[in-house]
Amino acid sequence: LFTDSPSAHASLLGTVQEKVEVFKFDISYAQSPPDQIPWKDPLEKLFDAVLTKPWSEQLPEWVGQETRQIEAMINQWEKSTRKPHKKIASFRWYLVPGQGACSLLNRRFSANGGGEEKEGAKNTLVGLVQHMPPFFISSQKITKKA
Repeated sequence: LFTDSPSAHASLLGTVQEKVEVFKFDISYAQSPPDQIPWKDPLEKLFDAVLTKPWSEQLPEWVGQETRQIEAMINQWEKSTRKPHKKIASFRWYLVPGQGACSLLNRRFSANGGGEEKEGAKNTLVGLVQHMPPFFISSQKITKKA
């Protein structure tokens, strides 16, 4: 479940007690086609595993390794691009273990507060994706340091 609305993101996570931040990063990007982004396949692999594998002690460890590799790819890509970076995208994803998307949505928003899970997903990703002009991020970072 992905949104570009912070209030919708907060509403989706609402009273969820168990959630794990899987990924949080900001990237500046030029006009690169999505198929040329080097972390696309590893990110798809990460999402597939997080959604379909039952939550266990080993999964967070594996997720941590994968996210560090993806972050390294992003950093290397940003260093290697020569085009001016015009926009910044902010990504933040949480994992809700043991609940598929339908179950999470039913618990959060249905009148009876529940429902049976009818899908193969073992977990749910709840993501916030925002596109911001570079000056917004820069001023935000300055504010945090002050």
